[in-house]
Amino acid sequence: MKESLFALLTGIHPRIMAIKLDGGTKENYMWGLRVGFITYGALLKSNSNNCYDALERKTAGAVRGSISNSPHLSQSILLGSLNSENYKAEKEEKFTILLNRATRVKEVL
Repeated sequence: MKESLFALLTGIHPRIMAIKLDGGTKENYMWGLRVGFITYGALLKSNSNNCYDALERKTAGAVRGSISNSPHLSQSILLGSLNSENYKAEKEEKFTILLNRATRVKEVL
């Protein structure tokens, strides 16, 4: 499957809302830092900004109400790396390093 389940469900029906949870740890090589993302997708007939603004406020309130100390430092580090001009090249470099290590381990075993 080349397209994510989230993409397939988003916009499929007006009464279905797709919700995707992602973490920055594995894909961005940030093990040990607790950073998560929530993405909402829906087929909205009216102004979608009002709906998404309300969802953002409700989600933020739920997070603040359940977590006493959100990981602001981890979030800032991840955001800085995602906005870096070198992000793609650095990510590919780290992927290649890990791929070479995994290949070597398979050879040894």
